[in-house]
Amino acid sequence: MLLLCSCSKQEQNSINNEQLWPESLMIKSLDISDQSLEIINNNAGSKQWLLINVWATWCAPCRKEMPLLQQLSEELSDLPISIKLLSIDNDINLIKEFVLQNNIHLPVYFTKQESIEKMLNISAYPMTFLISPNGKVIKSFLGVRAWSSKEMRLQLETLLKEA
Repeated sequence: MLLLCSCSKQEQNSINNEQLWPESLMIKSLDISDQSLEIINNNAGSKQWLLINVWATWCAPCRKEMPLLQQLSEELSDLPISIKLLSIDNDINLIKEFVLQNNIHLPVYFTKQESIEKMLNISAYPMTFLISPNGKVIKSFLGVRAWSSKEMRLQLETLLKEA
């Protein structure tokens, strides 16, 4: 039996997997001391894929999958994919505390919840997006996933080859 959990305020809207990742989505990196604004995007000509997980510290399913994403990142070191975490928390200290307590070493960013919900049509968390090197959203995953499972690794490898 497969059970998927998510934090939701309303029924999930459909997501267009042919859309481009919004270049206008401004985010902040936890690693930048002056918290300057950045954009998550791929450089033209890059062969790097992105797996962007949108989450929050107040979302129990989100917290549950963080260690699995960290493990997946370590297991996918042989593939051209980078995992990034995008928090919608308002309090940067909560994000930092969670990342430290859970030994998460992935790049962590944060943005305003309203911005990302509107631009990507998100109404439930966690939500994860597989982004091709040209910036196209290839697949979106709603709810907790067994990210470190063999099945998920095989699914990601297949998606990378097919796109």
